[in-house]
Amino acid sequence: MNGRRKTVYGAGGIIAQLRQICIDYSSMVNIREITIDEIRFFYNPLIEGLCERQRNKAGKSGGK
Repeated sequence: MNGRRKTVYGAGGIIAQLRQICIDYSSMVNIREITIDEIRFFYNPLIEGLCERQRNKAGKSGGK
């Protein structure tokens, strides 16, 4: 969130992660059969890039 890591508990965090996985790995993941461990496996490498994009977006919009 806002270019920093944030731990989110519960289904809301999993749904957001699954949504991002579907965007980035659309042809590799069957969302009907994915496990929590697979969600972590696919999502963890995305975290740094997502944080960087948020920092860049905040910098371009004047930090708003």
